[in-house]
Amino acid sequence: MKKTYSQTFDELYKDLFSEWTRRNRREVDRLSKSIREKLENGKKLTKDENDLYHKVQMYCERQSFTQEHISEILKAISDTEHVAGCYAKDPSKQNISEAAQKKHMELRGCELEKLPPSGKNSLRFCPKNKTLVSKKVEGNTSRSFDYFRKYGQTVEYFLGKVCWGQGGHQNSVKDEIVKFLKSANEFLENNPEDLSKVFTVLVDGDAITENDLKEYRKYTNSRVRIFNSDEYVPFS
Repeated sequence: MKKTYSQTFDELYKDLFSEWTRRNRREVDRLSKSIREKLENGKKLTKDENDLYHKVQMYCERQSFTQEHISEILKAISDTEHVAGCYAKDPSKQNISEAAQKKHMELRGCELEKLPPSGKNSLRFCPKNKTLVSKKVEGNTSRSFDYFRKYGQTVEYFLGKVCWGQGGHQNSVKDEIVKFLKSANEFLENNPEDLSKVFTVLVDGDAITENDLKEYRKYTNSRVRIFNSDEYVPFS
């Protein structure tokens, strides 16, 4: 592990969230200026410009505002950060959790390779956990793995989760973690001769309690593991 990096995952996440928030405000400012210029000159808007214009337009319709108000709001986006923030994209809806996990692990000296969520290069447990497959079958196959790492002939597959706060959504995440751990165990039982695969849940955030971890660890062993990004230990 690299010893020069001392930031926790939570600290990195907050820094990255702030960075992406500022970036998204700058982007919405740029778009609002471009929209106003193009509307003046009768030019066609790009998809991103159209999306922002539509968002402002829908707000004005809900408030019974006129076309003049649309122009005022577009100008206010550039003039006032608070208004820009209201129309900027939310980083939590831009895969920031995944980006934070990958960056934190890389800075700790444990680089992860991203797996796509679908398509021929994706990977998941088959319906009876006998093999790993790329094709998704709704209600039968597991959700796709998020990352992988290679150790010579060994490959470690990861389910990555970042959970903040409590609520119904977090309960579904916890169910998904248990399902992954159980499926990994069943896969290893179905393939006792295959010693090349390791399965790890990488879970961060404040929604995972000690009781949750106690429950998850019922399903862990040397090749089915669970860590947060601060405490992760490479497989050996």
